[in-house]
Amino acid sequence: MKRQSSNGNGLMVVHQLQAEFASRDGRRALMAEFLGTLLFVVFSAGTVAVTGGLLAERMSSARLLAIALAHGVAYAVFVAAAQPVSGGHLNPAVTLAALMSKHIRAAKAVLYMLSQCAGAVVGALLLMVMIPTSMHGTLGSD
Repeated sequence: MKRQSSNGNGLMVVHQLQAEFASRDGRRALMAEFLGTLLFVVFSAGTVAVTGGLLAERMSSARLLAIALAHGVAYAVFVAAAQPVSGGHLNPAVTLAALMSKHIRAAKAVLYMLSQCAGAVVGALLLMVMIPTSMHGTLGSD
């Protein structure tokens, strides 16, 4: 009875990761996921901060409607923009669902999730730089 090496799958994943980075389309897809997630965070969370500053009120139905519409439109626009390049996941949960349904490989899913998380962090940092320091504690959610 022959024992299989546990490194076989690990090497395959490493080769798949290298192939994703080596291909131009792979790098473009990762950049699309990064930028789409970054811009979604800036536009959606930015709407909460801006409407809080402009309206200077607690959550009203008009403000909630503006925030909900901004989230929906921003997500639709950025998914539509990234879809031809990367599939337009923009969300680790969507990427996980694509992995579980075997629409993408594990190596690509991991890279997409890392790219999406990095985009969200950079988007939050960018938003922190863009909004006034007086709103840093609540981001307009009062």
